[in-house]
Amino acid sequence: MNKNNLIVGIDIGTTKIAVCIGEVREGILNVTSLVKTINSGMRKGEVVDAEDCVSAISNAIQLAEQESQTEISSAFVGIGGAHISTLISRGTIAISKPNGEITQVDIDRAIETSRVIALPINKEIIHVIPKFFIIDGSEETKDPAGLSGVRLEVESLIIAGNSNMIRNLTRCVSQAGVNLEGLLFSPLATSHALLDKKQKESGVALVDLGGGTTSIAVYEEK
Repeated sequence: MNKNNLIVGIDIGTTKIAVCIGEVREGILNVTSLVKTINSGMRKGEVVDAEDCVSAISNAIQLAEQESQTEISSAFVGIGGAHISTLISRGTIAISKPNGEITQVDIDRAIETSRVIALPINKEIIHVIPKFFIIDGSEETKDPAGLSGVRLEVESLIIAGNSNMIRNLTRCVSQAGVNLEGLLFSPLATSHALLDKKQKESGVALVDLGGGTTSIAVYEEK
């Protein structure tokens, strides 16, 4: 198995830890291993016993390595819990090209400006998800690339979490010997796996019933 093609995900829940290993072949992700172990170091999605949590992560990683016959050095980690919150933010930029054509660079700049938002001192941003764009104050569009204008505005959904809770979780992952490739809001990751484009466009709610918390992700005209 080519380690360069591997993607590892760790879902750290209140009652269990799951490790999923996938291998990318010709642009398609194939799941090659899926294991889970009991976790007693969490309560309502928050770390309450770091030692138990680190031990559970280590056990899950060891099982996954044995099953896949490969070494796990880094992973994407799911996060949830009652400390997660969402809010709406807007960002506006001037189009960079003289002819007014909107490029991906402009889109990325607009999204980045929507990150500039006043958050409580104990909160930090996990995701910035663009909902729609507005060109020169006209109608909303999902994809402004290639269109022309002077000003580009974006409305984004901000997903934020408690800084200490995030720090506790990522520290447990690090102490288990795993480098963090990225932190993902668990219901968002689950929706990518379970929902198709038609469902998201029609409108759908994904309810994730966990051992300590229940999370809901709602899609409308996505």
